[in-house]
Amino acid sequence: MHVSFFDYKKDQKTSDIATFGQCSADCLYFYIILKYLNLHHHMLSAILPIYNEEHGIEAFATTLTSELKKCTKSFELIFVNDGSTDSSLEIIKKICQSTVEAKYINLSRNFGHQVAVSAGIDYAQGDRVLLIDSDGQDPPEAVALMLAKMDDGYDVVYAKRARRADESFLKKAT
Repeated sequence: MHVSFFDYKKDQKTSDIATFGQCSADCLYFYIILKYLNLHHHMLSAILPIYNEEHGIEAFATTLTSELKKCTKSFELIFVNDGSTDSSLEIIKKICQSTVEAKYINLSRNFGHQVAVSAGIDYAQGDRVLLIDSDGQDPPEAVALMLAKMDDGYDVVYAKRARRADESFLKKAT
């Protein structure tokens, strides 16, 4: 299996994303995973675990959809509602009604992030899977770079935020 690690950061002036580099496994406190699954040829399944994220879901889904249309011909958005108690589910349903590529899974209660991700992977039809949190901290702009690495022959691509000014010491340590 080929694995590629890269750091990314958004330059506030140019919105460029940093170049690929090396990273040790212990610094992967934040990541996006793309995994080759061999189900539908040339289709990307984007899995978005959701838990009480009503304020940013629509904008994030719009941005992600726009970015995916730029870099892949066929994709699906799979929202996995992990027992949200706010209006996340209603917003997800609205997105699914207006976006042909979108579908959702509604878990009966909060099972946790990993179970939500697993449910999304089980439901995915694409030959590539993108795991991306919809809280806005994972930039959809990085997806094209990650897909390019997969096209270079990597089976799994991880991304890690290079630096974040507003991050606390505790967050950096975990």
